[in-house]
Amino acid sequence: MLGNRQGAVGQPLRVTWRETWEQLRPITQKTMSGEAVYHEIFRSKPPDMADRDRYLTFRYSPIRDENGTVLGMIDTVIETTEAVRGRQRLASEWERDRCSKTRPASWRC
Repeated sequence: MLGNRQGAVGQPLRVTWRETWEQLRPITQKTMSGEAVYHEIFRSKPPDMADRDRYLTFRYSPIRDENGTVLGMIDTVIETTEAVRGRQRLASEWERDRCSKTRPASWRC
């Protein structure tokens, strides 16, 4: 997940993930205010994979001290690219099947 980002653990997200920081900023702010955030199907195009999209599901959880003060956050990530692509293929097949049953034979679906 971190790829060539050596030393990223413990670093601010805005430093480690410069290329997606604007998308991550509101999620980070919400988490640091004390609310856990679940973000499903986050679309990303990492520089080392510029030829294809990557889909991820994130859960950001605040880390609190014994007084309940938020000290930081933990980010749990699951790559869901293959699941998303499978759903996209299935939706395409369903649409093609529906189209073939509702359109005249001379139309191309």
